[in-house]
Amino acid sequence: MPTTRAGERVRELVVLRDFLTSQEAAHEDAAAHAAALAGTDEAPAWLRAMRAQLVHYPLRHLEERVRRADAVRRGASARPDRDLRQAAWAAPLRSNEADLDLLIAAVFRARRGAPDPCEPPTDLLTRHHLS
Repeated sequence: MPTTRAGERVRELVVLRDFLTSQEAAHEDAAAHAAALAGTDEAPAWLRAMRAQLVHYPLRHLEERVRRADAVRRGASARPDRDLRQAAWAAPLRSNEADLDLLIAAVFRARRGAPDPCEPPTDLLTRHHLS
């Protein structure tokens, strides 16, 4: 049984396991519940638990996970912001906080295919009192 970071069993998966191993589950029609799995209408507790763990949770940070896995596959850094802030090789880049934040913003914009990766976000300019 998968556990949380605190070492506790994942509650939704316990509910799902309990239902799937019950006598009641042997008589359920899975196809009848397929539409409810994708929807938001009222559903039995076991189906809500399944939706949370197998649909909602995996999709919540899907873009970040795919982007990191792709970066690692290509030999690039999975977390460039962490590397720029902590790696020894990047120490010279950390001499100025505003420059570092602008560099990290440019790296993220370039990775996401922004048309002008060197155009810094307005909130970053405001925070560092830049124009």
